Amino acid sequence: MKKRLMKKYLKRISEGQQLKKEVPFFYVSQAKSIVDDYLEWFHFSVFRPWWYQQDWKEMDFSKAITEQYKSAEVDFQSKWSIDLRALSDEYKNRKRVQTRKPGKPKPEPPVRRLRHPEVFSIRLRSGEWYGVEGEIAFEHQGYKFFIYHTGSYWSVADVITGALIKSAETYKKAVNQARERIVNNFDSYVKITEKTLVH
Repeated sequence: MKKRLMKKYLKRISEGQQLKKEVPFFYVSQAKSIVDDYLEWFHFSVFRPWWYQQDWKEMDFSKAITEQYKSAEVDFQSKWSIDLRALSDEYKNRKRVQTRKPGKPKPEPPVRRLRHPEVFSIRLRSGEWYGVEGEIAFEHQGYKFFIYHTGSYWSVADVITGALIKSAETYKKAVNQARERIVNNFDSYVKITEKTLVH
């Protein structure tokens, strides 16, 4: 998203919250998407590199990620003067409201079948490991990455650490975006992975 549009959407939300005026749902949904992208960027580019530099014996993963995310949210709220919890509540509440008579429901597109299914492990935010069915999506300089379906999205993770790389609505988009992220940040990814193997 262009920075000009991002500023426009966030400014509209900030003004609406301060003046206690309802903002068109379009702006609410756009702002919610911006916040989600920001937190995803924070997890991949800030929290993960920081976490793999710590002494895990002295730390609790769940507590650490909660504190780091709170800090990220405070920084975002301070910069844009937006109450993120209020934004999230407004998005959920207004999304449930049926504004017009629903049309004939469209059939859900079939979920793409995995050609070479295997069981892989992903690491949850709590630090626990969870098995999922997926398949190898691509390989980059000897490192393998797999894709699995969550029920709503296709997600790509790495085989070694089980860490999420990217999620998207379609198989192809998830793979392409994950590949681009790994290629553009490969040196950082290797350092994080090596740190994980040491521990």
